Amino acid sequence: MPKIIIHRKTRNKMKRLILISCFLFPFISFSQTYSTIKIDSSNYYDKLTHNPMSCIDHLRESDAVPIIIDELKKYGYSYVYINVGMLIDNGYGQNFVVNVGYSNYDTIFGFIWLGEHGLFLKKESRSLMFQQNKIKTRVRQHLSVADTTSNYLRDDLSKSVKIKSLPRNIFVLYQDCYPFEEDIADENFKYPLSKEIISNILRQDIRAFLGKVKFKE
Repeated sequence: MPKIIIHRKTRNKMKRLILISCFLFPFISFSQTYSTIKIDSSNYYDKLTHNPMSCIDHLRESDAVPIIIDELKKYGYSYVYINVGMLIDNGYGQNFVVNVGYSNYDTIFGFIWLGEHGLFLKKESRSLMFQQNKIKTRVRQHLSVADTTSNYLRDDLSKSVKIKSLPRNIFVLYQDCYPFEEDIADENFKYPLSKEIISNILRQDIRAFLGKVKFKE
């Protein structure tokens, strides 16, 4: 059998190639493994990297409103009956404004965007959002109705009357539940929990609430 002789330079190149391969392989494997992980409403808080070069931001009302409208249309609701800043009666003679509302002969419902978030991220915020009775109590502290009939004539000031209740067909979306990560230096760098991903989480939540809409009997 002929003896194979490998030149020293060739051996050095082979060693270098093996070292480079060993160095890169874990990163390639990690990237491939990560790309197969689905990020959804059950695990997205765990996908924040807390990288020193990243900052945490949240979706805003201007982000949420177009998404809500788009999801209503995808769900089959006619665009003709979708309104932004719609007034809804709560059954106590009090009108309040929803960010996006739908009003037709068979049903009335709407979404309120609670635009506040804490300094620290808390998974418990999602539990609070899906306990609508509790979060509606919190929202009522922000909503008021101007009593302009009696008070205005008396002292030129409108009295702030607190909302007594919010109907069951009103759904509150809590900004604190929609954080995302972006890079401080490079706006094109994408973290696992990007704005696009958290927007999809919001869409999932909207669909979940749309499934709870009660129609008029």
